[in-house]
Amino acid sequence: MLGNMQQQLMHKMAEVVQKVLGEDATNLLFRTVGNNMASQGGQLSQHTLIMNPAITSAISAVTMIYTAYTMTKLIVQITHKCEDNEFELAAK
Repeated sequence: MLGNMQQQLMHKMAEVVQKVLGEDATNLLFRTVGNNMASQGGQLSQHTLIMNPAITSAISAVTMIYTAYTMTKLIVQITHKCEDNEFELAAK
């Protein structure tokens, strides 16, 4: 049941991308399970859709970089005590 809902959501996302950005963007972002194009001749494939693995990897890499940045920023904020003039600045 969950897989069916996920597939319906994936098809709806692909439909929106196709309407807004066109067939090329749809084929860039989505693939069928057999790694075929998600859209051909303006028709969205009825086969099971997945996100393009290259796009998924890029999103994963960006997420990991952002997480590392956020953790580093948090550690710097925890280890450095605010001075009185910084508290005054924040209050203003």
